[in-house]
Amino acid sequence: MVHPTVRAVPIDFPLSTDLFCVGPAALAGHRGSSVSKPEIIRRTMAKSIADEAVAERDGHWSALMVAAQAGDSAAYEELLRHCVPFIKNVARRRSIAADRTDDVVQDVLLTIHRARHTYDPSRSFIGWLRVIADRRAIDLVRRTLRQELREVHAPLAFENHADETADPARGVSHADDATTVS
Repeated sequence: MVHPTVRAVPIDFPLSTDLFCVGPAALAGHRGSSVSKPEIIRRTMAKSIADEAVAERDGHWSALMVAAQAGDSAAYEELLRHCVPFIKNVARRRSIAADRTDDVVQDVLLTIHRARHTYDPSRSFIGWLRVIADRRAIDLVRRTLRQELREVHAPLAFENHADETADPARGVSHADDATTVS
């Protein structure tokens, strides 16, 4: 099953080394040995099986989103549960730390909830979700880098830093006054 927005265009010219900078063998993933055109076609068709599975999943998720847009809460819950592993994979590809992937997931799920009315059923749901997840992962990286630039985590330096406003003569009695309630 091919997504409705994908269109196959036939190639009306032969694959030759004149057209591409690489030979047909390189297109098939081989080096050195000669590969015939039927072999290239067979390898290309084998790759489309995975594409069909992705297209089937995309169609299912798209149908769930359309139902969610119509108000079906069970379909919406099922859709969000299916999306979590996908979002985690996108976050891992963006090199998000393992302890921060849940932050990306939560942010993406909130964004999906806020922007679900913008989803167009004639387009790929997985593409829409991937863009949202990718942008939120990038936002987390930026936010983390800004925090690291501004904040310093140095507990020993904090403990060893003298308080210039402290009066050692008042000592414990000042601390006791601060804890008493009038």
